[in-house]
Amino acid sequence: MQHVLATTLIVLLGCAAAGDSDQTAMPTAEVAMSVEPSNATAGDSLTLTLSNESSGPVGYNLCSSRLERSAGNDWEPIRENRMCTLELRTLPPGEQTTYSVQLPPTIEPGEYRFATNVEMLDGTARNLVRSTTFRVTE
Repeated sequence: MQHVLATTLIVLLGCAAAGDSDQTAMPTAEVAMSVEPSNATAGDSLTLTLSNESSGPVGYNLCSSRLERSAGNDWEPIRENRMCTLELRTLPPGEQTTYSVQLPPTIEPGEYRFATNVEMLDGTARNLVRSTTFRVTE
């Protein structure tokens, strides 16, 4: 039964997108993502930190976080060739987790952030969580 639940949650997390009207948003302050360092160069390794200050566990997979670049008033996704397993991890309330990710070697200078899907494991909410921004310099 747990395998079926995990598979279902993986599918739900994979299908969730920023503009989905069927998403039930959790308050953004409850689950947050940050990135360090705030300044990087092409090929650098960054650390994503996901913090869960909600009242229940959340499902996540930081490997599948997408990279976005600031384009004026919009954000555009950046294609990456990162290989990830389709596993769903659980982050208990009051805890945080980290994940190391390497920037593409050909990334252009600019302002960036990461976005990842998280879901309350009780099924009450899912959301796209965006990281703090960071700058890529030459």
